Amino acid sequence: MRKYLVLAVVLMFVVGLLAATVAASKMMMDNSKWKIQMMSGKKGEKPMVNHLTFEKGMFDSQACHKFGMRTGKYTEKMKGKEMMWSAKVKGTKGTDSSWQGTVTGDKMKGTVTYSGKMKAKMSFTGMKLKAGGAAVAPIPPAPKPKKMPM
Repeated sequence: MRKYLVLAVVLMFVVGLLAATVAASKMMMDNSKWKIQMMSGKKGEKPMVNHLTFEKGMFDSQACHKFGMRTGKYTEKMKGKEMMWSAKVKGTKGTDSSWQGTVTGDKMKGTVTYSGKMKAKMSFTGMKLKAGGAAVAPIPPAPKPKKMPM
């Protein structure tokens, strides 16, 4: 009888631990879509519109598909009222991207650095999309990125 009681306690502990792990693995950015404007800071440049998706711990930049980049894992961390996130995406055509962003409410800003065949650094700003695909507010223009050290 005692053997079954110990087994039941151990089983309850394992189930509780698994449930806590599953709950903790849920990313706060998951199931969100964003519309962003990207700028490299070149004179006379018009902003490039892009759509970002965060789903099941994966990040996707729609505009990067033409460079052979699809999805990459992302990480996130709360810092006060801001959500800091980063993602690295490997491309199949010789270009990789490294993203860093900050989310405050429904607004996002950040930078992306491309390496490999295409070398560039861009800044971006954007807004979270509603379920129907519309931005929750107008997207502010992206600031010029800081120069990359050579």
